[in-house]
Amino acid sequence: MPETNPIVGNVVTAVATAIILGLGGWLLGVFEKGSDAANKEVIRAVLVEEMKTDEGITYAARISEIDGHLIGMETRVTILKADLDALEENVFDLASE
Repeated sequence: MPETNPIVGNVVTAVATAIILGLGGWLLGVFEKGSDAANKEVIRAVLVEEMKTDEGITYAARISEIDGHLIGMETRVTILKADLDALEENVFDLASE
C-alpha cells in the first residue's frame, strides 16, 4: 500500500489542478473567447473561399477589373463623342458652301 499513496496523491493533485484551472478559465471566459475566435476564423475562411469566381478571382478584384474597363469605355465614348461633334460641324460647314 505505501507504493500507491504517491500515485494516488499525484492523481488527486492533477485532478484538483485541472478542476481549478478549468473553473478559473471558465470564469474568465477563456473558452468562450477561444471558441468565438475559432468561429470567426472559420467564417472568414469560408467567405474568402466562397467569394471567388470560377476562375479563382475574388469578387472584389473582379469588380475592380470591371470598373477599370468601364472607365476605359467611358473615355473612348467621350473621345468618340468629341469626334462626332467635330464631324457634324465639318458636315454642316460643307453643306453650307
